[in-house]
Amino acid sequence: MGSSDNAEMFTYAFNRLSEHGLAYLAMLDGFGFGYMTQGPLLTVFDAKTAFKGTIVANNSYIRDVAEGVTRSGAADLVGFARLFISNPDLVERFKNDWHINPLPDHAFLWDASKGDEGYNTFQTYKVVNQQNPASVA
Repeated sequence: MGSSDNAEMFTYAFNRLSEHGLAYLAMLDGFGFGYMTQGPLLTVFDAKTAFKGTIVANNSYIRDVAEGVTRSGAADLVGFARLFISNPDLVERFKNDWHINPLPDHAFLWDASKGDEGYNTFQTYKVVNQQNPASVA
């Protein structure tokens, strides 16, 4: 969707959704490509200002930025969906300051011809480093 009145339209929608007692509003923060370039880009802060409920921010967040967004109050929660694909032990990696694998290629997210490749080929940090102790950073 894209229109020069995106900001006004979504702000209105967020306000109206507040009236319905939703459990949360999930938002792709910084979704700035395609038709979204036709008007001002909304952020989770804009959503939090207009929506009187729980905001879940998504879109390629890393731990430090996610912590800043939640501490500032711009969002209540942050999702790491794609990052979990290449880091099945993501919580442990965050907790221990271990290396984070990069996101998988976008083709893994939509190309059915790849089968299960990418979804179950990423190993945990401990398994990788037990197999190759020299790779420990």
